[in-house]
Amino acid sequence: MELGFNETERQKILDSNSSLMRNANEVRDKFIQNYAISLKDSNDPQDFLRRVQELRINMQKNFISFDTYYNYLN
Repeated sequence: MELGFNETERQKILDSNSSLMRNANEVRDKFIQNYAISLKDSNDPQDFLRRVQELRINMQKNFISFDTYYNYLN
């Protein structure tokens, strides 16, 4: 379906989407960094495993959609 965008408008949209993806990836990376730092505070192996599982769950819930959206754009 043609939306009637000329090439310049289309490129602006793609550039804007790329910028959003970079920002989303920066947020994701910062989140992972902060979470990893908090893992250093854990001396209990069970607590460490619980935190890692929480991280994996949060990544799946909140960040997989960024990757899917990025793949959709490209």
